Amino acid sequence: MKELTAPLPTFQGRALTSAPPAPAPSPAASRSVAARPGGPRPRGRPRPAGPVVQLDVQLRERRPSFATELERRLLTRIAHVPRGPFDAGSIIDDPRGSIGLLVLDGLIAVGLGSGRAQVSCLIGADDLVRPWDMPEISLIQGASWQALSSLRVALLDADFSRRAAGIPAVARALVAKATQTSHWLLAKSLIVSAPVVEERLLLLFALLAERWGKVRPEGVWLELPLTHDLLARMSGARRPSVSTALRSLGEAGLVECVHRGCWLLHAGPPAPTATGWAMNPCWRRYAEAIGWADGPPGGDEATWPGRAA
Repeated sequence: MKELTAPLPTFQGRALTSAPPAPAPSPAASRSVAARPGGPRPRGRPRPAGPVVQLDVQLRERRPSFATELERRLLTRIAHVPRGPFDAGSIIDDPRGSIGLLVLDGLIAVGLGSGRAQVSCLIGADDLVRPWDMPEISLIQGASWQALSSLRVALLDADFSRRAAGIPAVARALVAKATQTSHWLLAKSLIVSAPVVEERLLLLFALLAERWGKVRPEGVWLELPLTHDLLARMSGARRPSVSTALRSLGEAGLVECVHRGCWLLHAGPPAPTATGWAMNPCWRRYAEAIGWADGPPGGDEATWPGRAA
């Protein structure tokens, strides 16, 4: 991935020409998305030229050799978003004809609510989203977007869409990223069907570890700012129930909060005193997700070490 400061090229038909140099952005124009005074920029007003990024690395399918001209067509603007709430739907001034937003770095918590129902999910690097399309579903009218860390988001706007048209590898890569995001959210929805809060959290940590975990000798480290409230909204439970369940998982030797924003998923069997956990089928999925290879012979949970008497 290459971050550049050159102006974006313009693409007309099959000709590729360099756009005239853009004027230096004013201090107000270089502010981050969430820091702009007066709310979202009015529709139709052009965004000043800013830093751009070359997406040839992210969008290559089995790393085809793009010609220099094709690589120039994969330049797009990026938005820097600081931590805190922001309006994802206004990052692109006019989303008509755009492909979407491609997260390059950082972590986003997307919250949805309908009556007393509250749910959250995490969006991270390589996720492709279209926030302006979400209100088309009647239940999704008040989505909240919270940057849990500083973000870099590629703006795949209408200009990028025109320039990237006719490159099959790019189309396939974008479809793959959108499908990956939908599969991730589908797996996330599976978690809330578990009947017990401890099982929901165990499956949730397993899912998060597959994507963001770091393997170490003592287990898998998960450095994510997961508060009890956020975990409750991600697992479809109440916060007091989540706090109690986390205490139970800690006593079983499965999940440990090392310090704020850092979790350790232990790579070993449950503690012998953890009644019932060795027989729990969720434990098998959890162990596989964090890479613990010493499972029961033949996949039989009944012979797992440490099973309750």
